[in-house]
Amino acid sequence: MKSDDSSNHDEQSRGKVSVSDQLQNSLLSNRRAILVLLWGVTGFLGLPLLWLSSKFTPAEKLLYSVLVTIYSLFLIGIAVGIVWWAYLRIMG
Repeated sequence: MKSDDSSNHDEQSRGKVSVSDQLQNSLLSNRRAILVLLWGVTGFLGLPLLWLSSKFTPAEKLLYSVLVTIYSLFLIGIAVGIVWWAYLRIMG
C-alpha cells in the first residue's frame, strides 16, 4: 500500500521537468556557454559537458577536446614552473 506522500511524489515527477533539468538542457544547447566553461573555467574537466552537447559536430568535439587538453596541460606546466621557481628561491 502506497502512502499519500509517495503517490503525490509520483504524480509530481511524472511529466514535469525540474528546474535543474531545464537549466542543464539550456546550458547544453548553448555553444557559447560551453566554450566559455571549457576555455575560462574548467579546462579539460569540462570535456564531458562538451561531449553531452548536441550543438557540436563530432569533428568539432574532437578538435575542441584536443585543443582544450593541450591548453590545460600548458597552464598546468606554467603552474608547476612557478612552483618550482619559488621552491628554488626559497631553498637556496
